[in-house]
Amino acid sequence: MLHSMTWGNFNRFYVDGLSHIENISLLMHFDGLNGSTTFTDDSIYAHDIAISSTATITTSQSVFGGSSGSINGYLYNSAYSEHLDLNSGDFSISMRVRPTSVSAGTFTMFAIRETGKNAQIYIRRSGSTLQFFCSTDGTSYAIQDTTCGTLALNSWNAICFERVGSNFNMYLDGVLTGTASSSSDLYTNFGSGLMYIMGEPANAFVGQIDELRILKGLSVHSSQASYSLETQEFSNYYV
Repeated sequence: MLHSMTWGNFNRFYVDGLSHIENISLLMHFDGLNGSTTFTDDSIYAHDIAISSTATITTSQSVFGGSSGSINGYLYNSAYSEHLDLNSGDFSISMRVRPTSVSAGTFTMFAIRETGKNAQIYIRRSGSTLQFFCSTDGTSYAIQDTTCGTLALNSWNAICFERVGSNFNMYLDGVLTGTASSSSDLYTNFGSGLMYIMGEPANAFVGQIDELRILKGLSVHSSQASYSLETQEFSNYYV
């Protein structure tokens, strides 16, 4: 269960009385100076985030903090990390995205995949439609929902994808819009796992991104039908 408390001037969140900082596998606020090409993981694991093609910090758009990532290419982490391997157990992936195009075709928003394999987790848009896919064997997508709501063009969309036991839930702007069910472990990325953010080679999601957080071993919304969107950036220390 998610709880809140006030601490100084900050509203903190915690689950069952614990901070669960070790469950925050990736945390990106996309803070920085306009035009910067430095993208930082503020989790305790501090994963290296590389850029491909055009990706910069912009101060022209943001949800929190006065800046966001402006992507016309993609970000990626190419070193296998057990903290980004979400093959078993609960997880939660949250982000705010602002598409500047919803043209026809399929475009990656987030993916964890082994080179040459179907993705462990794959979140994309098809035109303006939000979709998710998960592979259990690296060759097919047994877990999917291809009608998870419509992304708003040139507006911020809040996306949260979670596994809660055997339930896979997609939320768009705080509303449960897509579901699938499986008790199987997801395909695991041994040795050559890649995490892609806002695109993949030849498949870029054009727009801005803010407040990306991955929780491993923990979900937040417990398959509820809706939740209130965050009113401040994610904490570096609390869930």
